[in-house]
Amino acid sequence: MKSPSTIKRLLACAAASVLTVTALTSCSGFSGGNGSSDSNDNSSASAKTVSLMTWASPKDRKLYQDSLDKLTEKTGIKVNLVYVGAAAQYYQKINSMVLSNTLPDIFWCSNLNASFQPLAASGKLYDWTPYVNGTASGAKSAELDKSKFGPGYLDLYQVDGKQYGVPNEANTYGVFYNADMFKKAGLSLPTADWTWDDLFKDMKALTKKNGGKVTQYGMQTGWGDLYDPVGASIYSLSNGGNGLASEHLWKGVTKFTDDPQVAAGLKRWNQAIANGSVTGPEFTGQSTWSAFANGKVPMAWGGQWNAVAVFNTKTDMNWGYAPIPRGSSEQFAPVESNAFCSPSKLKNSDATWKVISYMLTDVFNDAYAQDPVAPIAYLPGTTGYFENLKTHGAIGNGIVTTVQQELKNPNKVGTGFLDPWAGKAGNLNTSLWNPMLEGKKPVDPTLKDYVDQVNKLIAAQ
Repeated sequence: MKSPSTIKRLLACAAASVLTVTALTSCSGFSGGNGSSDSNDNSSASAKTVSLMTWASPKDRKLYQDSLDKLTEKTGIKVNLVYVGAAAQYYQKINSMVLSNTLPDIFWCSNLNASFQPLAASGKLYDWTPYVNGTASGAKSAELDKSKFGPGYLDLYQVDGKQYGVPNEANTYGVFYNADMFKKAGLSLPTADWTWDDLFKDMKALTKKNGGKVTQYGMQTGWGDLYDPVGASIYSLSNGGNGLASEHLWKGVTKFTDDPQVAAGLKRWNQAIANGSVTGPEFTGQSTWSAFANGKVPMAWGGQWNAVAVFNTKTDMNWGYAPIPRGSSEQFAPVESNAFCSPSKLKNSDATWKVISYMLTDVFNDAYAQDPVAPIAYLPGTTGYFENLKTHGAIGNGIVTTVQQELKNPNKVGTGFLDPWAGKAGNLNTSLWNPMLEGKKPVDPTLKDYVDQVNKLIAAQ
């Protein structure tokens, strides 16, 4: 997704104002933005008005509305789009609407925002399980097929086996590379099945120094998640390890372990940072993408949304977007998305489901064929996004291939810790994890200390 609406890491979101379960359970319940009541009137999905709150840009809201007007013509369901600001203001508004019982019928949500889990666990969100499974009477006319969601996305929004969010816009992560620099250095271009060995070799080969000072990093990353606990777990799992926890989506984590492959990955990243092959955790990456588009950066780690920014610079360099490397075992991919959520006391669930289904197919295909914001977790809804990328020729087609590969990859790892202990674990990144990467503390026994400290947080929650 574009940077204003890019999903924030949970540890960043935890600093924002959020509602606790205690505060939530003190509320009497929700009423939808159009006056929903306790009754669930599903006598007909037609002749209804459904409110939908979004943080989308003015351009995208116009594209949404144009497509939704077609739904109104077909079914009589009118959709009122509500805009309350970009992501930061959006979640503040969600919290105030919870307290005032004025949430709309549908609103954008994210499991990485610290308010989602308390809302779901306290029964304040609508359970879409019968509709997702196709057993609700109103699900049959919507023709949404559960099997066509990319692997792992529905799981992100399940709490205690119930579906409290319906995934929509997804993010993929990988390595943007300057093909001209690769060829000049005599290196093979990254492929769909390239390995961690390839990445570390290429980073080192593309690094330049002058008098011991790095003048060109082999790869820049403004997102530490390539080598943070999540990234280290992806490295471990792809090399036959167990990662830091057996719960790969980071929900209901029972125990962390100091897995040998996590330690091996940390040592490789430590060495790469030390020799200038890659930027370290203190690097902000503020100028990374302009420098990449200007042909000054060999590789840059980031999400697929950066592709649009690079295309918009009209750069004449040859470049591409490669997936996260595979290890000696398998290839793993991050799983991350926004979703549609609804208040628990939803009046017109059939009509609301019809709108959600239409958004996931027709609306996103119509809108993102013109403005490629993001791929969609419901794979049939990604056609328009891909059509737009393909207009950029071979480079665009290459990005499509990488995004498809990661969306469909069955081996997924969540991109943020989701349990209540996560907020406090952020301090351990500063005091223990990053010093291991920077060579200020040895991986052995610091990793064990980190794991022990996290386990204390888990036990205390």
